[in-house]
Amino acid sequence: MKKLFFLVTMCLLLVSCGSKADNTVTKFIDNIKNKKIDAAMKYTKNEDFVHDNMNIAYGNKTQEMIFETLFREMNYKVIQTKKESDELTVVKVEIENIDLGEVFTKLMVETVKDVKDVKDGGSSVSHEYLEKKLSEILQSNDLPKLKATTEFKVYKTKDGSKIDLSSDNINVMFGKIYTSIEDFGKTKNSNDEEKKVETENVQPTPQPMQKK
Repeated sequence: MKKLFFLVTMCLLLVSCGSKADNTVTKFIDNIKNKKIDAAMKYTKNEDFVHDNMNIAYGNKTQEMIFETLFREMNYKVIQTKKESDELTVVKVEIENIDLGEVFTKLMVETVKDVKDVKDGGSSVSHEYLEKKLSEILQSNDLPKLKATTEFKVYKTKDGSKIDLSSDNINVMFGKIYTSIEDFGKTKNSNDEEKKVETENVQPTPQPMQKK
């Protein structure tokens, strides 16, 4: 009987700790989704990191359309809570948002299909055209989505439970934005390298100097 009482007590303690960490992560994500960045920062250990990476200051209409969609389409659920130590609890969250990589790919494919005067190395596509096409994709019923998981590290501090927010947390919350930008950069570098090789192939090959 004592053994059963001990096991029940331990389970209740673990659930209680897990719930507190869950609650911290839930409040943080809810505030981010509602664009309450200052409120969200209160649930983190690294407030400066949050401010630098989530400061809402759109540079143009394109940025505004993308991020407003990311905030709107962000959905999540806590799938696991694991107490690593007295100070640390890891909360695993599954997050669904738009797939930015697929959005960018779709934008390029539809632009090439629609615009007939695209030439090597450039086109007459206007910024207004791209904004209009991007807006159509972001408002379509078949908006590309993805689900991914990320682990939030929640620490017990003198000020309560605080998240040590990571780049991976932000990346997954916002449709793998960092990964999409990195992949786009790799694609661009690859295309630039191909063009370089093509240029080298059409240039005359240097001939060894002939002895006179």
